[in-house]
Amino acid sequence: MHFMSQPRYNPRTQRDDWYYRIKESFRDLTGRVRSRVMLTVGFIDEPHRPEDIRDIGKCLTYLHEHQGQEELFGNPLSRYNGFVQRKTREFWHEMVNNGSIDAVEASMEESREKAERLVDMNTIQHSRCP
Repeated sequence: MHFMSQPRYNPRTQRDDWYYRIKESFRDLTGRVRSRVMLTVGFIDEPHRPEDIRDIGKCLTYLHEHQGQEELFGNPLSRYNGFVQRKTREFWHEMVNNGSIDAVEASMEESREKAERLVDMNTIQHSRCP
């Protein structure tokens, strides 16, 4: 997962600021590259560094890839600062509650159905050919 950001006018601070969305890019079963907005974060009012935003994306990717697995060696996110850990947990819980984690699975299932309807041109034979 990664953050997509764009400058927007923030009415709270009355100046342009970064507006964030969390996106996930993936390739479906038909080979088409797709992306989906997982969560619209909006403006982050707390002070942060660009590295923090990158690290939150890394942590969310880790949680998504290892969901349901037990941690054997402690919390893998403990090497990140408190802001990154707190925002990662906050955004992860929002995505789980919104069902956007499961939405990618549904999209993959939809592409599986489309892939099964495709015909392999190399295996087609005319019915009158022996």
